[in-house]
Amino acid sequence: MIGNAAPAARLTGQNVSGLSQLKLEKVLQFMKEHRLLVTCLMETWQVTPQGWHSEDVDGFLVIHHGETAKSCNSGRSGVEIILSPEARAAWEIGGSWVRHSSNGRVLTARLPVEGGKTLTVCSVYAPTSGNTSAARQAFRASVSTTKPRALPETPKCSARSGVCSA
Repeated sequence: MIGNAAPAARLTGQNVSGLSQLKLEKVLQFMKEHRLLVTCLMETWQVTPQGWHSEDVDGFLVIHHGETAKSCNSGRSGVEIILSPEARAAWEIGGSWVRHSSNGRVLTARLPVEGGKTLTVCSVYAPTSGNTSAARQAFRASVSTTKPRALPETPKCSARSGVCSA
């Protein structure tokens, strides 16, 4: 569990306009220097054929979610949640809970915190003005609340087994 270390002060997010290995290294270094628990990244342009995957990078857990196939040359969409070793341990104790959208735009993880409470972390990349009005409205309707059950089209996944269920 994450202690009473003012979690709000130890979270951050950033639009990275394509995540290269160098950018990831810089994000991890920033997290180490500032003792951040969680970083949410948007517009990573990562392709995740299975819908999502995770990897260990120096003890940090990087959870990727993107389109299942590259839709243009540079890529588009894609979100990530990076958990520090402390947050990762809490996430694993809490059951490694992850949900993701079907379009590479929403990734949610749950972390237990002291007092029997749960911190729900979401990395969201909303459609831009380049999308149709209908696409933007549909996206807003699908995430009108931060409660995970507001995303019914997203499966629950276990990082340990890689198994997803509705």
